Amino acid sequence: MKDKRKSNSDHVKYYLKRIIPAIVLLAGIVAALLNFAADNSSRIAMQNEEYIDQLTEQRAASLDVELRQNLSFIKSIAYLYGNDLESPKADISAIADFEKNSCFDMLRFVDASGDDYTSTGLHSNLADREYFQAGMRGGSGVTYVMKSRVTGERQIGFYAPVYYQGEIIGVMVGFYGEDFVHSQMEYSIFGHDGEGWLITRDGDILGSTLEELPDDYYAYLKDEEVCDGAEIERLSGSLKKGISTSFTSRENDTDVTCYAVCLESCDWVLIRYFPASASKQILHNAIWEGQELVIIIVLLFIAYTLYIAVRTLREKSRMREAARDARYISTGVSRLFDRFVTIDMNEETYRYIEGEPFIKGLPTSGDLRTYLKAVAERIPDERQREETEILFDPAHLRETLTDNETSGIRIHAPVYADEWFNLALRGYQWVEIPLNPSKYH
Repeated sequence: MKDKRKSNSDHVKYYLKRIIPAIVLLAGIVAALLNFAADNSSRIAMQNEEYIDQLTEQRAASLDVELRQNLSFIKSIAYLYGNDLESPKADISAIADFEKNSCFDMLRFVDASGDDYTSTGLHSNLADREYFQAGMRGGSGVTYVMKSRVTGERQIGFYAPVYYQGEIIGVMVGFYGEDFVHSQMEYSIFGHDGEGWLITRDGDILGSTLEELPDDYYAYLKDEEVCDGAEIERLSGSLKKGISTSFTSRENDTDVTCYAVCLESCDWVLIRYFPASASKQILHNAIWEGQELVIIIVLLFIAYTLYIAVRTLREKSRMREAARDARYISTGVSRLFDRFVTIDMNEETYRYIEGEPFIKGLPTSGDLRTYLKAVAERIPDERQREETEILFDPAHLRETLTDNETSGIRIHAPVYADEWFNLALRGYQWVEIPLNPSKYH
């Protein structure tokens, strides 16, 4: 009964010896994956920032090109209109023809007195508009109005002076309405619509992907509480100096990476947000991939555990058979031999089944190498001792003897009397039988 309990205990130790390292390894892998997931969130945020930065810079560059092209276009219209005039008076028919063949939503001619003419006739006086005053001084450029006196909506425009017989008689202006600017601000990232803005460096809003537009962007950020005061101050300070910058806003309680690029052709700013829904989707996919990896590892661990359990049961069965054989041998040879030792090459341990160790202080069971070293040290002949130490190496023993043979070696060692030690293979165990000459002969 005692031997059975010991066998079960050995079985449990054997199982734990193999499964505990696997558990430690699994815990290490899971910890590493969790740490990777945390770091991965930071990496994804940085990648999103880099992505929206590049996307916004590319769109800003193309927008600069479009603005310059439109400015060049209005200069050409102003030149052709003035060249075709027969008098300095506004030609409504000519204005309508140019508007029809232009890319602008609306074309206007403002005469020297500030009267505004469109394809439908006279509408209002624009003498107070800055772009009119700049055009009458011979300047051309890009402009905007927060509320048109003709349509009532905000517009962006391009203006150039009109010459008649060498003198400036007015200013030609081409305008785009809110719908056009809105369409130019639209974009998507990975199928998720983004939020875009076109503002001046002072914060006046020229257009956006939003349906209802506030007037001041910095005030909008503050009123909607999507940015804290310090971030708004930093953003406005950078843009007023013409410095492009990234900043963080909030959308549905989620931090959103944003980037503001100052245009080169004018003092306008293009702003784009990385969609919160896209960011969440990317992070969700990354987390799910990590979870899939954890699941695979856990399943592999379970499979390994089952394999170890089955293998342990089989080895336990073989060990029982070997122990039964050892008991038969022990019963048969106990009358002939003083001591009987079994050596387990799987566990690399030894155990005295019969008698006491022939060396004082040597435990009745323990590490195989300790036992083999003790046996070798008892050999008086130095050359034989060295050869035996090499022969007793467990790896060497496994190579030289197989499960299908019963073979061994004999060494001579003076203990209490001259004895021969026979090391033979039985099944899955090595059996060392110290032969007592007084009993054997």
